[in-house]
Amino acid sequence: MKEIREFIENRPEVKAAYAYGSKVFKQENAKTSNSLIDLIFVVDDIKKWHLENIKQNPNDYSFIGKNFFEIANKEIIKGNTNIAYISDIKENGLKFKFGTIEYQDLLLNLQTWDKFYVPGRFQKTIEAYKEDVELNRAILINRKKALLVASYLIQKGLVTKKELFEKIVGLSYAGDPRMKFGETPDKVKNIVEGSFDEYNKMYNLNVPYLKDLGNNVLIKSEYLIDEYNNLPFAIKKYIETQELMTIPDAINEYLIKLNHDEASKMMKKAILTNGIVRSAAYGARKLQKGINGRIEQIKKAA
Repeated sequence: MKEIREFIENRPEVKAAYAYGSKVFKQENAKTSNSLIDLIFVVDDIKKWHLENIKQNPNDYSFIGKNFFEIANKEIIKGNTNIAYISDIKENGLKFKFGTIEYQDLLLNLQTWDKFYVPGRFQKTIEAYKEDVELNRAILINRKKALLVASYLIQKGLVTKKELFEKIVGLSYAGDPRMKFGETPDKVKNIVEGSFDEYNKMYNLNVPYLKDLGNNVLIKSEYLIDEYNNLPFAIKKYIETQELMTIPDAINEYLIKLNHDEASKMMKKAILTNGIVRSAAYGARKLQKGINGRIEQIKKAA
């Protein structure tokens, strides 16, 4: 999209840039007229980048957000997810939201899952506007690990490809408090149905523990244990502290706890990075989206 490329070019230099979300990729039953274009910028230094952008594009920031990025140190800006978002930026007749994350942080998070807010995003469809070779490798590793984790969690032999992709997409929503109020209950299903062909291309099912049967996939559970060392480092570390839990239960608990913690703190951090007015407007739209989704669900069931 020309407007996205122009938006990126109007900001300070980035090492990589990605677009995602319902404005970029189709989601079934999604009404996108009021949606923002979602972007992730990968930068060398998150503090320096925002100080430069404040000079170049002061209107990107609310009064509170501008002061936050000027005063806070790097670690506070990164918070518990390593990414900082600002939203409701108007340009070329569109509205944008972008998050900034440092290059080294993203590389580490994609491979270890010590933080999951951004790796979870890269397990879904993304469109690269600027790429990096090392990041491309890390994104591929992240997706291989997502496929393995999802296979561990399903715990049954024969599943449809749609079920497998939904499990992958759902990894980053497990435990997320926003799913109770700010998102449609069918969000995961809608994402997969809207971009099924893209997920088919993204995920290579030619692995020892899976057998591609066309529309279905056979999970060969007896081979999963051989893949244990390929699980994300942070998940293996957590599993090894849970002696009385099965591997799938420990994985599930780890993701639920981490997603809940990261999403909860990100909602609080949004007031600092985005300001009260923008955060309230964004939250209100999310809440309305969740309400509309639940109304549609009730209508279907009636």
